[in-house]
Amino acid sequence: MMTDFEVKFWGTRGSYPYYSDSHKEIGGDTSSVEIRFDHDRIFIDGGTGLQYAEVSDGHDIVLLSHYHLDHIIGLPLFLTQKQRGAVTIGTALHDPTYLSIVAPYSRAILVISVK
Repeated sequence: MMTDFEVKFWGTRGSYPYYSDSHKEIGGDTSSVEIRFDHDRIFIDGGTGLQYAEVSDGHDIVLLSHYHLDHIIGLPLFLTQKQRGAVTIGTALHDPTYLSIVAPYSRAILVISVK
């Protein structure tokens, strides 16, 4: 049986966010894609678009494609908005060096719980 899922593109811009009247229709936020299965959410990348995701009390998963600033800059705001639940930040990259400020043990999974 197929479960319904929804995909939202919260940000698709590369390099840096760009906010101006000319970008209101197409958006100016950096990479963040939400995949929702019922009440479960997985985010691909943590760019500035992550700020638009609704606050959740559940367990959210953020998978980082790589560690460029435009893919992680939205994580601090996202994490501070979370009042309950947990956030798992993970990556499949072999060299976790660049993420040491966000997830020092990123080769393993970093779990942040908020009570």
